[in-house]
Amino acid sequence: MEKYYKACSRRNSKNIIKERSLQNPKRKSVKYYKKEKHLYKTQRTGKIMRKVSSKKKRHLCGMKVLTAAALGAVIIFIIYAVSAQTAQFIPPTRDFVVCEGPFWNAQKGDEWIRYSCREECADWKECTYLSDETDARSRKLQMLAFVSDEMAGEIRFNQPSNDYRAALLMHQGAGGTFFMETASPAITALRHEFEKEDVLVIDTRWRGETAMSLLTGWWTRRSPDEASTLYEKAKRPAQLIKWIHDNIVPQQAKFGTIGCSGGSMATFSSVYWHGLDPIVDYQLLGGGPPMAWDVGAECTGAAGEGQPLGVCEENPAKDCSSDQDCASRCATPQKAEAFSNSLTSLLPDYIHNINLTCSRKLKHPAFDRSSYRFTGGDWEQDSPTDFLVDIGKPDGSVSGTDTEASITYMAGMTYRNIRGEKYWLLHNGKHCSWASDVNFMEKEILPRIKSKIL
Repeated sequence: MEKYYKACSRRNSKNIIKERSLQNPKRKSVKYYKKEKHLYKTQRTGKIMRKVSSKKKRHLCGMKVLTAAALGAVIIFIIYAVSAQTAQFIPPTRDFVVCEGPFWNAQKGDEWIRYSCREECADWKECTYLSDETDARSRKLQMLAFVSDEMAGEIRFNQPSNDYRAALLMHQGAGGTFFMETASPAITALRHEFEKEDVLVIDTRWRGETAMSLLTGWWTRRSPDEASTLYEKAKRPAQLIKWIHDNIVPQQAKFGTIGCSGGSMATFSSVYWHGLDPIVDYQLLGGGPPMAWDVGAECTGAAGEGQPLGVCEENPAKDCSSDQDCASRCATPQKAEAFSNSLTSLLPDYIHNINLTCSRKLKHPAFDRSSYRFTGGDWEQDSPTDFLVDIGKPDGSVSGTDTEASITYMAGMTYRNIRGEKYWLLHNGKHCSWASDVNFMEKEILPRIKSKIL
């Protein structure tokens, strides 16, 4: 194998190194290594073929780079040990395809569906169509249809231009089956403000037309007997986000994401599980990510073994067992309710194709494969991440908060484990009501996002 290895400098963390097979030069796979400054190209023998970044002598992790085969083997072993713990972009087994318009072929049943483009598009710039919505300059937004891992969807964005200063992708909650701004004029106002600042704003929505009204979109099953995981389903938004970055976002422009509830699960899982940290410069995770820290704890309403019973609303780094331990409330896992329209109780059973488990407030070993806590991922986030949860007012007049739905606990535990720049924001209201609060968006959210991507 021909490889590019990294030295120990922590600068230039966005560099990308490619790994290519000498036996099959046409086969390429991309690995993302972070925090490299000086790169060396070696073969399995350890022989230095050439230096990529400098002609000067460099040290690799405190050891002078030698040509001895034995030392080369040790270096390779160390690098593989480190990189094995780093999330990589692993595309689904089914390709990402742009369609010639919003027309798909579909095979479906009551609880599953899979799509293909009726006609595939050779050049995406020739396949856009106009939306009824307009941007801040009264120009109609453009749209593209796609299929990602056999799930159809559309993106909507303002006119592409190489003059854009930055880009922001938005993802709605649940399965993301409608555009984020559809439910909130405040999001439309946010988009217009960014458009005035020459920011490319991309909104996403998925299809998934099944009888399972809540269990559609990016987590829809593709066959009646498919047993999957959140990890696998998150490859769909990961592949979409990567395609948008590589094809629509101008080079050198910063790229941020904003999601609510299931939307924050889609965007964060893409970074944590599927290696998109090198291309995502900022994340706003509103109302989540829900359940994904520990799906079993979501189902049973009990923290896992060795985990804190709860976290304080105002400071998720602080353990608690009751409200007396906090300045506000102690956020704990809450049992998934077993009524027909409860997303939190139905989703784990649906994705894993396991009947009456989470919906009966029970856990299953398969749920661990959908949990950040038990799966390998990228906690070394190079870019800032803002968490935003909705909590009740001190007088208890607000119900339906993130704390009551386990979301504050799940988001708080995710927040704890990130090693990088992060911030914890609070809003008084029901789940994801921050996205409808015009004043809050104008005073808190807009300035924060601008400060990170502009």
